[in-house]
Amino acid sequence: MLVRIGAPKKKNGKLIFQPRNMDRVFCTGVFWALACGVGYTLLGMFDAWFNKDDLLLFFWFFALFAAEAVFALLLAREAFSWFSTEAALILHSDFLRLGDKVKLDWKLQGDLSRVEIFTVHLAGYESYEKNGKELRRNFFGSEVLSFRGNVFDSQGEATLSIPLDAMHSFEKEAEGVLKRYRKYSILWELGVYCINRGRLNSIQVYPIEIHPL
Repeated sequence: MLVRIGAPKKKNGKLIFQPRNMDRVFCTGVFWALACGVGYTLLGMFDAWFNKDDLLLFFWFFALFAAEAVFALLLAREAFSWFSTEAALILHSDFLRLGDKVKLDWKLQGDLSRVEIFTVHLAGYESYEKNGKELRRNFFGSEVLSFRGNVFDSQGEATLSIPLDAMHSFEKEAEGVLKRYRKYSILWELGVYCINRGRLNSIQVYPIEIHPL
């Protein structure tokens, strides 16, 4: 499962939600460079092993191989995420308020036949931060759209309904008695979930700001 947290972009009065492809391009390039390095290092390690006079060189190659392999594994999910189906969204308002109903365009990118679940979910959280630790409590959750089984269309429309009787985005910072930093927040997030058969699952989480009436 690949989870990304990003921020929507504002453009022409709309909010654009899409995967961060530039980050993925960079990670993929580094992954394949490391993969080539792993292969070259293996050749050097085997050569040093068969030459008994170069045992120190063998251990040096082995340490380099281990480091390259670990970093390559850390980037492997990003590199292979190109084969997963992901979603891009356009929200037809860049200023969201309590009680709003906003048109939402969605578009799937990838192999639709492998999509088992496609869901867009709106969630509200109460967050309290103290001593560097964050505690969250979910006070609202609603599915904006949901497909289970085969998704036959690559794009469509839905409506994002923001509840009227909820708390808008909010953040307050304070300093405790022992001068330990504290923060209380009301957070809203839009989650985009693509569960793919035989591919990495994709979860995009976008924080959004909900304004009062």
